[in-house]
Amino acid sequence: MNRKKIYWEIEKKLYQLHPLDAGILFFIFFILFIYSLVIPQYEKNLHLLNQYHEEVSSAIEQKKIQNSALLPLQDKVLTGTPLVEVAKFYQQEGIQVIDSKYDQKSEQIQFQLEGEVKDFLKVSKYLQTFNNLELLNITITQNERDRAPELLITWQVKVAS
Repeated sequence: MNRKKIYWEIEKKLYQLHPLDAGILFFIFFILFIYSLVIPQYEKNLHLLNQYHEEVSSAIEQKKIQNSALLPLQDKVLTGTPLVEVAKFYQQEGIQVIDSKYDQKSEQIQFQLEGEVKDFLKVSKYLQTFNNLELLNITITQNERDRAPELLITWQVKVAS
């Protein structure tokens, strides 16, 4: 068969199609076209997502292992006079203790501190690992004289029973 005869046969068959048949044929070709373009990209993206999921899962698992290794440290108890010991921790990080008070009735210690907020947060986070200390209140204000941040913090000392 020559080329003109093939075109003529295809054209003849297309004119014999009903509109519903033409729609179905168009839909089939559309599905095949989409499948040939989209599915390979979808599979590639799915593979990348699975790799990312595995990386994140392993990172989370490692973090859980590290955190479980730190759990025995949670049994720490602050010894000595709480007012002096907590003040030492703050001073070791370069935070100036302006004023400190100890209330024997409520077993609370209160500090007025001056220094970098990041250092203050670092020490406070460390102090929260002690079982007999509980952070009650933090107030951050700005010193009018030299515009430095002042921190007022209250700790509850738990009496061992």
